[in-house]
Amino acid sequence: VLPERTYQLTLDHALPLHKVPQAWSLGGAYPQGAGIKIGMIDTGIDISHPGFKDIGFQLPPGFPLVNASSDMAFTNRKVIVARSYVGQCLSVDPDNSAQDDSGHGTGTAMAAAGIENTGPLATITGVAPQAYLGNYKVFGSPGVNDGTNSCAISLAVEAAVNDGMDVVSLSLGGIPAPRLNGDEEVQVIESAVSMGVIVVIAA
Repeated sequence: VLPERTYQLTLDHALPLHKVPQAWSLGGAYPQGAGIKIGMIDTGIDISHPGFKDIGFQLPPGFPLVNASSDMAFTNRKVIVARSYVGQCLSVDPDNSAQDDSGHGTGTAMAAAGIENTGPLATITGVAPQAYLGNYKVFGSPGVNDGTNSCAISLAVEAAVNDGMDVVSLSLGGIPAPRLNGDEEVQVIESAVSMGVIVVIAA
């Protein structure tokens, strides 16, 4: 016989676990990511999330950047790029905009660079809250285009590099994985890295 334990959702422990506050205290050229541009290749970013308020941010010269003028609505002084590759590379979709329709990209962007905000369970902060974000949407509407393809990923990585992103994040993966020498994404990513971009790939 064992006691029944109660579990909670804890969203506010990642930074201490990874010693991010200690890293912030070291200072350096880019405190808390200030001035760094992080490109999120994902499902989009919902700028109405309180982690993406742009108070205190100034747009870098030449921004915001979009593929369609209607996507300017999905930018602010923190989320400085809103590009979608849904209509260009995926099957017919009810939403070709850069808006996040599933929440995954908003979640990964919050983890990377969300400003401190209070949610229903905890006060949370991204790892680099002073960084800018670029939204490169490669997944479509849930139930319509749940997956993406090489066309969208390749175009998004190329655009992120050309837009001057310092870091590119891809929280996605494919099964089965092809051999490295025949993997188009590996070639695209190696090209980005060769130009000095840091690429982070989950899964």
